[in-house]
Amino acid sequence: MNLCRLLSRRAKYLSIFVVVLLLFCLYSFKSLTEAPSKRYGPHQPIKPHKPVRQDPNSIVMLVLSYEQISDDPKFLDKLLSDRNEYAQRHGYQLVHKEARDIERKYGNDNTWSLVTAIRETLFEHPEASWVWVLDPRAVIMNTGESLKEAIMNEQLSNNLLRNYPVDPLKPHIRTNSKMNLEDVKLITTNDYNGISIRSFLLRNDDFAPYLLDAWNEPLFKPYKKDLGERSALSHLLEIHPTILEHVALVSPKVLNSYTDSAVDLNYQEGDFLVLSNCENAASCERFFDTYVKQRRPYNHRKKKPSS
Repeated sequence: MNLCRLLSRRAKYLSIFVVVLLLFCLYSFKSLTEAPSKRYGPHQPIKPHKPVRQDPNSIVMLVLSYEQISDDPKFLDKLLSDRNEYAQRHGYQLVHKEARDIERKYGNDNTWSLVTAIRETLFEHPEASWVWVLDPRAVIMNTGESLKEAIMNEQLSNNLLRNYPVDPLKPHIRTNSKMNLEDVKLITTNDYNGISIRSFLLRNDDFAPYLLDAWNEPLFKPYKKDLGERSALSHLLEIHPTILEHVALVSPKVLNSYTDSAVDLNYQEGDFLVLSNCENAASCERFFDTYVKQRRPYNHRKKKPSS
């Protein structure tokens, strides 16, 4: 009798094990066959392009708009028209993406849409040497000056902040005291809150996917969620010297002046661009219109730069 009970109990456990195993196999099969964009999200594996010869002067301008601007089509059109005019004047390509489209596609939270937008842009434009990420709440004040005239090539060497704290609150984390311009992969600025991701350049080479994969690490998602990608990038620079050694900091006055910051970071006439912290389309449009009126006039007779 006891033997029968023992066999019955073992049969019961075995049947439960078989059911669990079948469910696991079914789940695994489903995961392998579902849409890649849902499986991998922003880490979706990408078939490599055929080798493309990059133009060293090719720059893609990326504008990622969030709901406070995307919900006002009239202002968004005005903004994109202005950016496109600048891009065409200097031979750049303009790419516009909406954060909510990325969220629908990958299920991302909006605060993490930027990394995914950059990843998509670099894949879509393998011929570009750089992507310039420029916040939609910015106005380019000197539209006659190309980005290369303002910051790149020989200007970068003059504007580099060497042995400079990446985060004022962590002065031990510093840029290289000696940096070969060939090693520069990320050009950005910082302010009193640390590294800035509102106007920066990323080189389109093997370093870019490495940085973007590390930057989009899921374990970073709960980390200071209020600042999102900015905090995650700051943390990366703190713990990964292999990333930090390729980062070039320049003065905010060169690439990232503000309208409402400390005196030394505020916009002054002659600065390349100005950024606002406007929170909705109406206030952003007022900021835009105000500063467009203050722009340095574009000299149409001036010879177009070779950038």
